[in-house]
Amino acid sequence: CTAVATPAGCPIVAIETFVAKPAQPNASNVHGTNVAAIAVGSAPDAGVAVLDVFSDAGALSSDVIAAINWSIANRAGLNIVAINLSLGDASHHVSQCGASVFASPVTNARTAGLHVAAAAGNRAYESGVFTAGVSDPACVPGALSVGAVYDSNIGGVAWSVCTDSTSAADKVACFSNTASYLGLLAPGAVVTAGGATLGGTSQATPHVSGALAVLRAAFPNETLATIEARLGANGTPVTDPRNGQVNPRLNLRAAARPVNDDFDSAIVVAGSSGSTTGDNRLATHETGEPQPAAAATQSVWWRWTAPAAGQVSLDTLGSGFDTRLDVYTGSAVGALAVVAGNDNADGASLGSALRFQAVAGTSYRWAIDSSDGGAGSTTLQWSLNTNAQAN
Repeated sequence: CTAVATPAGCPIVAIETFVAKPAQPNASNVHGTNVAAIAVGSAPDAGVAVLDVFSDAGALSSDVIAAINWSIANRAGLNIVAINLSLGDASHHVSQCGASVFASPVTNARTAGLHVAAAAGNRAYESGVFTAGVSDPACVPGALSVGAVYDSNIGGVAWSVCTDSTSAADKVACFSNTASYLGLLAPGAVVTAGGATLGGTSQATPHVSGALAVLRAAFPNETLATIEARLGANGTPVTDPRNGQVNPRLNLRAAARPVNDDFDSAIVVAGSSGSTTGDNRLATHETGEPQPAAAATQSVWWRWTAPAAGQVSLDTLGSGFDTRLDVYTGSAVGALAVVAGNDNADGASLGSALRFQAVAGTSYRWAIDSSDGGAGSTTLQWSLNTNAQAN
C-alpha cells in the first residue's frame, strides 16, 4: 500500500499521524507495519485505519488518547469495531488499574461499540526475576489484555529480558507479562508479516484484534461482552509454568462456531408456525451425534415443543446450500430417536422438506446439516396443522 486504498485492494482505509514526523522517516521502524499486517492476516476482508502515535522516542499518552478519540469519532463512517494497542509502559499491575489516564478513553470506546485489545507487555522478568502484572494500558478495565505464546518449535530464543532454552507450540514466551485478569494468549513469538519478523505481545495482540473484527461481522447482533466471552470460552487452555495459571489461547475457528452448533445449545423456537434463519459455517459434530449422511458433519440445532397434536410441515427452502433436515426426540445427543428426515424436497430443489406427526407437549429437536459437505445460510420454516394427520 502506498496510500489509502492504493493500489486497488489495499486494506488501508485511513492514515492519521498524531505526532510530528521528520522529512525522512526512520526506515527501521517496521513495528506498526508488522502489527497491521498481522491484523489483516487474521481478518483478510477487514480494513485498517493506521493511527501513528509514535516518534522515535516513543509515544505520549496524550497522543494515544487522541487516536482512541479519533477512532470513536470516525467509527460510523469507517465501520471501526476494534482498536489495537500494541504498546505499553514498563509497569506491572497485578490488579486492574482504574486510575490510569486510559481508563476513561477505553470506557468511552466500549460505550461507542469498540473493542480495545492491548499488549500485556514484554517485561515479565526484571533483573532476572519473574515479576507478575501487566502494563498500562492493558491493565485498564475494559481492555482485553493479550499475552504471547510460540506457535511452533523454533529452538531456543534469547530475548532482552529472559531466555527460553526451548520453544514449542502454545508455550508461553518468557517475556510475556501476565496477571490473574489476563484476557487471552495468542501467537507472538515470532511472527513474519508486512516484510518484518518480530516477537512480542505486540504481535499477539493484532491476532486478537483481527479475530474481534471477524466475530463482529459474523455475529453483528451480539454485544461486546458476548463476543469477547466467545473468545475466552472457546480458547485452547494453556498453562503458564511460571505461575500455574491457565489462560485461553485464541482459537478463532472454535469461537466463530454458530451459537446453536451444540445439541445442548439448540435455539428454542415456539408457536404453531414461524420461520428462523441461521448459518452452519464452522459448525461441528459432537461425539455420539447422529450422522444421517456421510457428508453431514456441520449440524446446527433447534428445539420446538408442540403446543398441540397434529401434522407439522418443516422445510429448509431458501437455504444457501444443499441441506439435510432431520427431526429427533430425546434429551441427550447420544440417545436420540429419529422421527423423520429428508435430503431434497424434490428433484429441482436443494432444500429439504418433511412432515411428521407431533404429540402435544413433546419437545422435538430439529437439525440442519449438509448433504454434500457444503455450508452457508440456513432458513427454516414450520407450520402445525391440528386437523391433519401426517402420513
